[in-house]
Amino acid sequence: MKPEKNHLVAACQRNDADALRQLYEEFSPMMLGVCMRYTRSRDEAQDLLHDGFLKVYKNIGKLKHPIALEDWIYRIMVNVCVNYVCRHREVVYCGLSGMDNGQNEDQYTETPFDTDPFETAEVMKAIRALPDPYQAVFNMKEVDGFDYPEIAERMDMKEVTVRSIVSRAKKMLRDALEPIV
Repeated sequence: MKPEKNHLVAACQRNDADALRQLYEEFSPMMLGVCMRYTRSRDEAQDLLHDGFLKVYKNIGKLKHPIALEDWIYRIMVNVCVNYVCRHREVVYCGLSGMDNGQNEDQYTETPFDTDPFETAEVMKAIRALPDPYQAVFNMKEVDGFDYPEIAERMDMKEVTVRSIVSRAKKMLRDALEPIV
């Protein structure tokens, strides 16, 4: 970490208003992107961003290793988003008729979703169009790196349900993005 980052963290830990503002200005664009992955609207994402930065400001004194600042803020934002989804979203499972097409659903579960042929905006749009809880569970597993047991615990689901949702989300994304290729 650059020396100025160490000074920024130290100033934030002293509740220096200018440093807190600088921290927000530096990290808010990236963290807004994180929040946008879990929400349906920019307003909703901005609310989560602000909630997340309130937690950052409140807990910055507990940050022991300033070198981990970005990862620490990222994890706070993901946790704020996941907690929001768990508390405020209506869970609606979509129909899956014709999903298998003679293929085993398990083949999709462990295969990472390949976004290489697509523009980021196309992938983001497709992810944001996933129904609940597919959007949140897909993000947790494929983007934020949660493991299946952790997702199951956080979302209050069985692990097999989480695996199924991830598999189905990948299938939905392939179907949504296939016409673009």
